[in-house]
Amino acid sequence: MIIEKRIRFVISTLGLMLLLLVSTFFFFDKASLFIPILIVASYGATFFSISEGIEKIEWYMLFLMPVLLSVAMYLFYFLFPVRWLTRIPSSLVYGISMYAVLLSSNIFNVGVEKNIQLYRAGL
Repeated sequence: MIIEKRIRFVISTLGLMLLLLVSTFFFFDKASLFIPILIVASYGATFFSISEGIEKIEWYMLFLMPVLLSVAMYLFYFLFPVRWLTRIPSSLVYGISMYAVLLSSNIFNVGVEKNIQLYRAGL
């Protein structure tokens, strides 16, 4: 059974969003535990989302934006007060941002094989 690419983006985004939400229940002294988990989960979710046609340097470059977004959002979250009023909106902002980053990575992945307008406009 083949899952559509948009559905894979949504599944990856929701999974990472839940992981980030769960990680906010722990204090910042557990950051050394959650940062590697977020890096591996982001890399895996990005691979699950964009699994076709990845070659050579793309193994690093396509996965860089989602991983950095996850780590940056995790480190930035601790500047907020710990309440549900801040957990839910920050998780939603992270989810929307991650979905946009996955779409951007997909454009760069597809743009290598095909000459698409968005890829030329991005350069």
